[in-house]
Amino acid sequence: MSPLTGVPGTALTRCGGDGVNQELTVDAGLSVAPVIAAVTARADVLDLAVREPDITDIVRDLYDAARVAREPHGPAGPQR
Repeated sequence: MSPLTGVPGTALTRCGGDGVNQELTVDAGLSVAPVIAAVTARADVLDLAVREPDITDIVRDLYDAARVAREPHGPAGPQR
């Protein structure tokens, strides 16, 4: 099977050598329903898993982004 590139709102993050096992990452805020429809229109799907990101990762990313935004010289501090 060929790689599932070009599926709107996704990035191909893993593709096994035979193309049978592939992993797509869906853009944040996008419903997976149109992604599943696009994939099943292009390939025969035998198994499907939808994984939500871990909430602790989401919270950590939000805090990190807020911390970096507050630092006047970026995360490395002032340049010398």
